[in-house]
Amino acid sequence: MMIEACYVPKCDGRLFSTGSLKETGYVESSDKNNTKLFLNGKLALMGHPRDNYGPVHWITAEIVHKYQHQAFSILKLDNSETWHNRMAHPSNKVLTHLKANVKGADSLKVTNTDTLCVGCIKGKMHDKSYPSSESRASHPLELIHADLMEFPTESYQREKWCLIVLDDYTSFATSYLLRHNRTLCSV
Repeated sequence: MMIEACYVPKCDGRLFSTGSLKETGYVESSDKNNTKLFLNGKLALMGHPRDNYGPVHWITAEIVHKYQHQAFSILKLDNSETWHNRMAHPSNKVLTHLKANVKGADSLKVTNTDTLCVGCIKGKMHDKSYPSSESRASHPLELIHADLMEFPTESYQREKWCLIVLDDYTSFATSYLLRHNRTLCSV
């Protein structure tokens, strides 16, 4: 599941968040020359700026082959419906490959049931489209579109909410980061 995505034009590398590493126990030390990430007191990763004026630090890393890491079975479940629910609702075809991809898993007899999974049904539903409108604002600030959304985790500045505002006439858009949704009135 993708929680947050940013579009970076002409990006030729992969991005990752040091915040998510810090949530798992890494400690960051950073200045304008480098960013260091320590785990249990030992240096684990170090990044440097690609150029002298950029705030983004680059880490040279190698992509781990997907078959070098495998999941391990901790519980013997031979019920395909249970595996279906616990593994984010894969198809029966995917479940037939369980033994080949999970160490310790026994062969699973996939049962074709006539009952439909509620999660799968909801996942395949589409929202109704909003009716299209031909009316447009005739001058700035006549019609404003706004959306308030909550982030799954707080930012380093303890902001958890984002207000996006769009002027219909000028198509000017801006966003405000908020610590609480109750501070919306002050924006």
